[in-house]
Amino acid sequence: MTLPASAPDRFHLLFAVLAWLVPRKSASIAEVAHQFTIDPADVVSLIETAACCGVPPYTADTLLDLYIDEDRIEANFGNLLERPRRLTAPEGFALVAAARAILAVPGADPNRSLERATAKLAEVLGDRGRVAVTMDPVTSLGAVRSALEARRQIEVTYYSASRDQLSVRKIEPFHLFTADGHWYVDAYCHQADAVRHFRLDRITVVVPTDEPFDAAASWAIEEKGGSAVTTGGTTTGESAEIGNMPEGSAAAFFDDAPDVEIEVPFEMKRAIDGLPVRSIAMVPGGRVRVVLPMGGVPWLERLMLVLGAGASVLSPPELTGLPARAAARVRARYG
Repeated sequence: MTLPASAPDRFHLLFAVLAWLVPRKSASIAEVAHQFTIDPADVVSLIETAACCGVPPYTADTLLDLYIDEDRIEANFGNLLERPRRLTAPEGFALVAAARAILAVPGADPNRSLERATAKLAEVLGDRGRVAVTMDPVTSLGAVRSALEARRQIEVTYYSASRDQLSVRKIEPFHLFTADGHWYVDAYCHQADAVRHFRLDRITVVVPTDEPFDAAASWAIEEKGGSAVTTGGTTTGESAEIGNMPEGSAAAFFDDAPDVEIEVPFEMKRAIDGLPVRSIAMVPGGRVRVVLPMGGVPWLERLMLVLGAGASVLSPPELTGLPARAAARVRARYG
C-alpha cells in the first residue's frame, strides 16, 4: 500500500507509526512496513517528514531524535513528549484567534466540532470576549464553492487589478484555497482558453449555469490548450498583483503582453524580484535594467509609484513620462 494522498490522512499515519515506534526505541524498516502495510520506501519518506519536527523553540535539542541507519530506524524522544504539553496564554489566544478566523468562513465547520473545541479553550483561557476576529465578507465564496462541488460552470463578473477593468468570464472552478489572507479559485477560463487564478473578493457577480464540466483528470492544463505557469505551487495569472507573484520567472505566461523596459536603483531590486521578468541586468551607476511583460497601464503606474522617484521607464517611448504623470495625479488628488 502506498502512502495516503491527503495531508490529514498522512499526518494520522505518521502519528500512529511514531506512537508504535517510540516505546520500542528501534525497529527495522521492514518491521514498520509490515506493521502498517506500507512500502519500505514510503516508511523512509514518512520518517523523514518527522525528522525536522519538535517543540518550541525548535532548536537542535528540542527536535525529535529520529535516525535511519541502513535498514533500521532509531527513535529517542527523551522527555519531549512524556506528558501533554501545556499551552502558554499567548499560544492559547493565538489558537483561539486562528480557530475563529476559520469559523468565520461559511461551511468551514459542518459538524461544529471546531466551534465546540474553541469555546472550551476560550473558557479555560478566561477569554470573556477579549479575542474578536472580524473578516471582510467574501460574497462570492458560497456560490463558487457550490459550483465547484457540483462541477457546474459559472459566469462571473471579475475585476482585473492589472488592467483596472471589469470583464465577464465563463469559468470552471476546480481548486479553492486561501493565501495571504485572501480567498482564491483556480479555474479554467473559457475567454482565455486556459487556467486562470481568480481572487474571490474581486468577483462581483456570480451567475450559476446548468452546464457540467469534467475535473476527473486533475486538470491537466495542456488538454485544454492552456499555458499556465506554476511556480512554488501557485498558478500565476492575470489577477496576480505587484508583490504577490511567486518567485521566479513566469514571463512565458504573458507571451501576448507588450514589453516594458524600466530602470531602478540597485537597492530597489528586491521590489521586482517577485515579478515575471524577461531579462534583468546590472548597468553602470549602480542601477538595474529590467524587461518585463506589462499587465496594463494602470498596473505599470502602480509599479512605478511603488518603486519611487529613482525608477524610470525607458521604453516604449510613449510611456517614458508615465511615472511623472502618475505621481502628479496622486499629488493632485491627495495634496
